[in-house]
Amino acid sequence: MQRLNRIDAVLSGIKGAIVRERDPESLYRAACRVAVDVGGFKLAWIGLLDPESSRIEPIAHAGAAGDYLAHLSISLADAERAHGPTGLAILRGRHAVCKAIASDSQMLPWRDAALARGFRASAAFPIWVAGTLRRVFSLCADHEGFFDTEALRLLDDLTADLGVALELIEATAELRAQRDILDRTDHLAQVGG
Repeated sequence: MQRLNRIDAVLSGIKGAIVRERDPESLYRAACRVAVDVGGFKLAWIGLLDPESSRIEPIAHAGAAGDYLAHLSISLADAERAHGPTGLAILRGRHAVCKAIASDSQMLPWRDAALARGFRASAAFPIWVAGTLRRVFSLCADHEGFFDTEALRLLDDLTADLGVALELIEATAELRAQRDILDRTDHLAQVGG
């Protein structure tokens, strides 16, 4: 019950960040901070898929990352390095979970580094934005079996909310850019709107 209350508090905290933040980078950082500070996750990070290299690169994080993220190598083009939770979330388009890092063979490329930092379970959640999947929200917990059905449902809801917020942020930015172009055109043509 305490674990689900923490996740619910994360959901509330990130919804608050969605209302406050106006650019994607700030929202990414806020989501990661809330997951760690409120949810008690050991590590929260958001990765972005580079379609040309097929690599997932961390773009925001909070928690006990140390040099873990700097040495993290996730590539959808590499069979071994594509099948941890983060790669699978992108490949499958739905959450992917490792309930026990110590015994899950899919975590072998990252196992020693993860265990050394106290990560015992991890999960990754795809962030769909306008029907496109290039972002993923990855979380590491300090005990095995953390991610049960109810926790996954709440975290799926959270990432769906993030996706909608990012879509709105992008649409707003596009509208601002179009308005700026119209304003400059009106000024150059010396006509009114």
